[in-house]
Amino acid sequence: MGYGQFIHNFKNLVIRGERDYRSSSYSQQLQTNLKQIRSDIEAYRRFPDLQPPETNGLKAIEAVVAQYQKMADKVRELKSLGLSVEAIDQQIVVDDRPAMEALQAWSKFLKADATQRIAALHAEADRNELIQLAVIFGISLLLTWLAFEWLVRRALVKPVSHINQQLTRVCDAEGDLDIHADICVEGARETRRLGQYINGMLQRIQNEVAKMNSVKTVVDQSTANIMLADKDLVITYMNKSIVNTLKKVEKDIQKMLPQFSTENLVGQNIDVFHVKPSHQRQLLAELTDTYVAKLTLGELHLDIIVNPIWGPDGERVGFVTEWKDITETVKLEKMQEAVEQNLKTMVEKAAKGHIGAQIDVSALDGFIRDLGEQINTMSNAIHVANKKISDVIVHLSKGDLTPRVEGDYEADLGAMQAAINQSLDNLSLIMAQVNVSVREIAEDIQATTERNTNVSSRLQEQAASIEETAATMKEMTAAVRNNAQNAQQANDLTVQASDKMAEGAHIMQQTIQAMQGIKASSDQIEQIIGLIDSIAFQTNLLALNAAVEAARAGDHGRGFAVVAGEVRNLAGKSADAAREIKTLIEQSVSQVENGTQLAEQSGASLDEINLSIRQVTERVSEIATSSLQQSQGIEQLNQTIVSLDRNTQENARLVELSANSAEMISGRSKELVNRMRQFTIAGHFMQQAEADLRIHHSDTQPTVVKSQPKLDVSHKVSHNEKKKDIKQEKPVTQNLGGGDEWEDF
Repeated sequence: MGYGQFIHNFKNLVIRGERDYRSSSYSQQLQTNLKQIRSDIEAYRRFPDLQPPETNGLKAIEAVVAQYQKMADKVRELKSLGLSVEAIDQQIVVDDRPAMEALQAWSKFLKADATQRIAALHAEADRNELIQLAVIFGISLLLTWLAFEWLVRRALVKPVSHINQQLTRVCDAEGDLDIHADICVEGARETRRLGQYINGMLQRIQNEVAKMNSVKTVVDQSTANIMLADKDLVITYMNKSIVNTLKKVEKDIQKMLPQFSTENLVGQNIDVFHVKPSHQRQLLAELTDTYVAKLTLGELHLDIIVNPIWGPDGERVGFVTEWKDITETVKLEKMQEAVEQNLKTMVEKAAKGHIGAQIDVSALDGFIRDLGEQINTMSNAIHVANKKISDVIVHLSKGDLTPRVEGDYEADLGAMQAAINQSLDNLSLIMAQVNVSVREIAEDIQATTERNTNVSSRLQEQAASIEETAATMKEMTAAVRNNAQNAQQANDLTVQASDKMAEGAHIMQQTIQAMQGIKASSDQIEQIIGLIDSIAFQTNLLALNAAVEAARAGDHGRGFAVVAGEVRNLAGKSADAAREIKTLIEQSVSQVENGTQLAEQSGASLDEINLSIRQVTERVSEIATSSLQQSQGIEQLNQTIVSLDRNTQENARLVELSANSAEMISGRSKELVNRMRQFTIAGHFMQQAEADLRIHHSDTQPTVVKSQPKLDVSHKVSHNEKKKDIKQEKPVTQNLGGGDEWEDF
């Protein structure tokens, strides 16, 4: 019938797929086998007088073939989904028991029918012998019937005797059948019809035996481990696959059963497989449905599947056992368990801040190993990027502007790296420019202080000179002229200092704007962290999709669903880590705000310095004006010598106030320099800032002309009195008029 070739092609479709490397596809071969099976069944049904065991057997075979055809369609569907052979094998189940039971009942019926028919033929032969005797007796009585007797022997007795001999050869005394014999009968019409009927019966028996041999060949060549036992638990059949499997694990079985041997197992009782046979006997005696037991032999893991075989009358006639190899399934379950444990440990560490944890993939294989390596790569990349950014931010919080985020990153991480590094470069350059400018301002203020001190000393000398040289008009005139020149020179210096202070205030304003820009960059970094959080959410969504796909796979995707769930948890922890990075960025923003406040305080200090310098400039300008007025009114000096002396003392006091203001400005400038020193700036930024300042000075530096006094009377002022006057401190906000008629002069 081709039934065995049909099952063989079905197995090839499961194992090798759609295409046969030798000829056409297995689906086409299955269709060819199916047509052949149906053709053979229809041909058999055309035989007359079919009995119930025959019709039931044909129906059972048709039902099993229909199951195989349905499962073949399911195999093609699962193959299109990309499932493995093991996964397909777990979902493809065809129950061969009805066909096997029907074939056994059919074979038993054919044997019984053949025996019955042969017995009938023997009875017919006996009757023929009686007829022969009667004929012989009649011949002896009726010699006239010799011709008729010869005809009878030729037409009836000889063919019947030949049939008897042929039937004796078909079924010998030991019960062995030779169904390939051909009954050749000559003679009367009845004997010829009898021979034809016997030949038809033998041909049907040959067909049934051929079908049974085909089924046996398929089972012999099957990769499934099949063993049959009768109702007394005696092994009646074992295919080649189970024999090879038992030979592989024979030594492992002998560790529990030293007398076990794979040789000549057919004919032995299944007790040879059990340490306590009574337990298995009781179990099989009560077995009415499929029973599955698990067995481990060395590295081999087996499922022992036992099914009872029922006869036509509902009586259990034996058992069929399949030894299913599940070693790869057990191995996959162990790898999934290892990945789950590693993911649990990684998630616990990530919850405590250890982001760079790794999965041990040394014991993994296949897809599970690839998944573990991809998770390790993702965890390490996040850990390295987070560590580099954190290090730079920690140095920035300590005022160190020299570190940079190193590495080769792309997309969002690359944009964040470029933004942080560019912000640090801009901040370093601005802070370097502020540092150099503040240092230059401090030096200029120091020079102004020295000049104001010199002016104060000269004014005191001038006052002493007026007191001692009231009678010498010419000397007084020269001294007043010298005072006017020095006052003009001081005015120029204070104007220059005021310009530099304004420049410093402008640079400080740029510093404040740069700090605000850094704050804006920090806000952009916070947005990028939000993007990382979004990536974690997308990973979580991807893991959820994987869980849905695993759920569609049923129980076979349950392990992968757990792994996908752990990946989703890891994505959640990555989002938590992104939020921790966001917290660090917010702390950095707080530090930048503190720096902005310091810069604003520095700007306020520079504004105060600028205000003080403007006051000094105004006062020096007033000194210059007063000196000019003194020069113009020198002719009236004789009449107003007392008033001139008083005005000169007032000039000395104002210059001393200017000196005190310059000293205060110098102190604040030094304080600002000290504050700027808390920032660590790369050397090349300092060099660039100094070069820019030199270029700016070369374009804006005024020419200062120093005038020398024409009259030196410093020896006339006592040293102690001079020191006392210089050290005397006056408040900066004192009224410049002082109620001494300065405006009237």
